[in-house]
Amino acid sequence: MPDAIGVDAVQRLPWEVVGVIADEKVDNLGGKGDNPGIYVSNQQSPVFFQSLVVRTAMDPSGLKQALGKAVHEINKDQTLTEVKTIDQIKAESTASNRLQSMLLAGIGLALGFGGALGLTRLFG
Repeated sequence: MPDAIGVDAVQRLPWEVVGVIADEKVDNLGGKGDNPGIYVSNQQSPVFFQSLVVRTAMDPSGLKQALGKAVHEINKDQTLTEVKTIDQIKAESTASNRLQSMLLAGIGLALGFGGALGLTRLFG
């Protein structure tokens, strides 16, 4: 008798590791590289969203249609969303750090300007 929907069936599956990585970037590309990880099949550990990573020596912008065709040959109902290059992913990953740095610099400049103005009025 399963203790939750599908849990009993998943526990009886033989586990097969399909990938191992020593320094997985979980949250963002700027994270520390000491996160070991393993990958198992979607049947063993279902998730709602999947990622497909493709390495190519050619311009990646021309691959979207070919990748879509290959995916549809396997599953006609599957769609590709958010097709991005690694440069786009890196830019998005570091964008919040840049924004925080710019805000902090702006606050520092405002405080410095205010302090200089105060000293000028005090001694001027």
